[in-house]
Amino acid sequence: MNLITKNRRTVVILYPDIAVLPNALKMDFILTPHFYTYLKEELAVKYAFQAKQFASSLFDGLLEKEKNYSYHVIKNEQNEWEFFAYIPEDIEKFLLSKNITSSQIGKIYFAQQFPHLFEESVKLGLKDVIKNLNGIVTTIPLRILPFDHKFKNEESEEQIELKDGVHLTSSSVDTLLSFKDSVILSSLFVILGVIFLIQSFMIGNLDEPQARLQKLSDEHPNLSSHIIRDNIMKKYEKIDKEERFKRDTTQKISKLISNESNLSELNIRENQVYATINVKNQMIENQIKNQAQIEKLEVTSISPQKLKIGAKL
Repeated sequence: MNLITKNRRTVVILYPDIAVLPNALKMDFILTPHFYTYLKEELAVKYAFQAKQFASSLFDGLLEKEKNYSYHVIKNEQNEWEFFAYIPEDIEKFLLSKNITSSQIGKIYFAQQFPHLFEESVKLGLKDVIKNLNGIVTTIPLRILPFDHKFKNEESEEQIELKDGVHLTSSSVDTLLSFKDSVILSSLFVILGVIFLIQSFMIGNLDEPQARLQKLSDEHPNLSSHIIRDNIMKKYEKIDKEERFKRDTTQKISKLISNESNLSELNIRENQVYATINVKNQMIENQIKNQAQIEKLEVTSISPQKLKIGAKL
C-alpha cells in the first residue's frame, strides 16, 4: 500500500523488518505497534498538555525502566485521551541504519491514529500483518492466518490526511525555525502564559466550590441527609469501581504481550474484560499462564497456542 499526502509527500509504514525505504527528499512515517506502547483513558482535563502530565503514571509498569521514553497525547472523537509512549532515539537510529538521513525525516505518526487504513489486513514484510481489531490497531503473525485470508492491495495508492504528528528531536531540517515560526511560537507562549495565570487564579480559589456546596446545603437541608449523600456516593463509587477494574485488568493483560505473543482480540464489557492472545510456542504459553495466575486473571486454552485471558468484576 503506497501512501501519499495531498502535497504528494511520501508516507511510509515503518516496521522492524522493512527491507527498503524510498529515497524521497522528505518522508513522513507511520509507526507500527512494534515502536510504541498505546493506551487510552478518560480524564477530566481539557487540554493535551494537562493530560500529558498523567502519562508517566499511566504507563507505570508497562515500559522498560532503563529507556528514555517520550509521550504523545491526542483526544479522539469519543473524547477519550489516547497516549503513545515511544523512544525517539531508537526510532531515529533505526531510520539512519536504513540509510535515511535526518533531513529526510518529516513527522512521525502512530498506526493507532489511522484505524480506517487497516480495516483490511496490510502485510508487513514476510512475517507479520497489521490490522484493526475492534478499534485497536495491532500486529498479527502472518503464519496464523488462514491461507485464503484477504489482504489490502500492496500496489494501491491511497491519499491520507495527516494530523497530530511529532518531530524526532534531532531531525534538524524541520526543527530549524523561520522568522514566521518564531512569531507563531512567541504567540503560543503568550497564550500558554495566560492559561497558567488563569490556572493559578483557579488554584487560589479552590475553596469557592466548598463554599457553594455549603450554601446549597444551607438552602436545601434535605441534601444534608446521610441517606441521600450515601445514595449519591454509592452510585459514583460503582462507576469508579468499574472503570478502575477495566483499567487495571487491561494493564495486567498488556504485561503479557511481547514479541513472542500477540493480542488478536480485546473485549471490554461493563463488568468484564477478556483478551485473546496468540503465542509462538508451548514454552511461551506456559509462561503466560503462570504470569496470568500471579496477576489473578482467568486463563482458558481456546486452541493450540491461543489463550483467552481476563477477569470479571
